[in-house]
Amino acid sequence: MAILVGARANHKRVSEHLVKLSEKYNVLVASTVSSKGVFPENHRNYLGVYGYSGHRRAIETLLSNKIETLILLGFDTTQWTSLVWEEDIKKGKYLLQVGTDIKDLDFVIDIDSVIISDEAEFLSFLERSGCLEKIKYANESLIKDLQTIPLFYEVVRDKGSGIHPADAIQMINECLGDYICIADSGNHRSFTTHYWVSRGTNKFFSANTICPVGWAIPASVGISLARKDSCVVMTGDGCMLMHGIEIQTAARYKRDILYIVFNNSYYGATYFNNKRNIKEMSALPTHNWKKFSESLGLTGWRVNTLDELRSALKNKSEQSGTFLIDMICDHEPETPVSEYKARVVEAGVL
Repeated sequence: MAILVGARANHKRVSEHLVKLSEKYNVLVASTVSSKGVFPENHRNYLGVYGYSGHRRAIETLLSNKIETLILLGFDTTQWTSLVWEEDIKKGKYLLQVGTDIKDLDFVIDIDSVIISDEAEFLSFLERSGCLEKIKYANESLIKDLQTIPLFYEVVRDKGSGIHPADAIQMINECLGDYICIADSGNHRSFTTHYWVSRGTNKFFSANTICPVGWAIPASVGISLARKDSCVVMTGDGCMLMHGIEIQTAARYKRDILYIVFNNSYYGATYFNNKRNIKEMSALPTHNWKKFSESLGLTGWRVNTLDELRSALKNKSEQSGTFLIDMICDHEPETPVSEYKARVVEAGVL
């Protein structure tokens, strides 16, 4: 049995019940791009993200008949979360959907049964009932089998030069993996969703519905104040042009936030979606965000290589405060959305 958690269930109470239930009965857990971080991503029972920017282990497992029962918990049925309405999620399994939002239930995906319930209360009942006892040992064997499937898809390296965003995310995760991660809108969000492994629960934030460019910059200030924890923000030069001035608020209130600017001199998502358009539709001037941040009271670094990035991350890890890394990278590396993009093309959406 496995549980696929959606955005409606992305909150602390659900996380607590999920971890307890998973560890007691070996229940497999997957998330969507909207619920990433609801379950510890370094946990042995974690399948990964399903849908947009999804992980290989989650997609291959949930589209196979290895899972007899799949629970869609608080699942917000969208093109992103459903992997473009992929019908194979139903293949060879019993599909149960649980949630409180009526418009999500039995929408597009063919569901066997629907339960209208608060997601956390449902998980609590499931644990108390003891009905999962019989799956515990069967799932133990399945978990070992699924560990042979890599979590990530291979990094595509046939385009671009300089720092590859996938390499950068994994290095940042290695150095600052205990930080709260806040991903802005753009190609960097796709790389972050795929390659950032969130340790613990409820430590990943991204606005995945309306996708406002630059949202993460001011949002990080509120998250930092509310959670009183160190934060790292993955943002872009296009995002900085939208809301970059808000880093002064973080510096003013001495928030422990590291802003990492993926400075590729492009609106990256626009470039990939409009390749036939003239360059000026996507290209941006190459600004020096290090100097910009220093003018507003932050400590800044500009890095051109992974070694320079590692050095800057080490410096940040040794001190508290508001910092910015202006990371020069390329706009051409493909984002990890090949499975999603293939279905978009097949459906004729693009």
